[in-house]
Amino acid sequence: MNNTWQIQYIIMIIVGVVLVVGGYAASERADKPLDIAGALGALFGLVLTFLGILLGAVPNFFRS
Repeated sequence: MNNTWQIQYIIMIIVGVVLVVGGYAASERADKPLDIAGALGALFGLVLTFLGILLGAVPNFFRS
């Protein structure tokens, strides 16, 4: 396996965690219509983090 793929998964995990933390903070601090965007950002970050962990542990997970 190429090291660039491993670095890509690590970047996915880091960006996902940043989105979770930033989205949570935005959803707590923002007013009513904007807190939904923060919550969606946190959800997207959670999915991105889990996907980065999964693909980092099992690189051929989605390939048959």
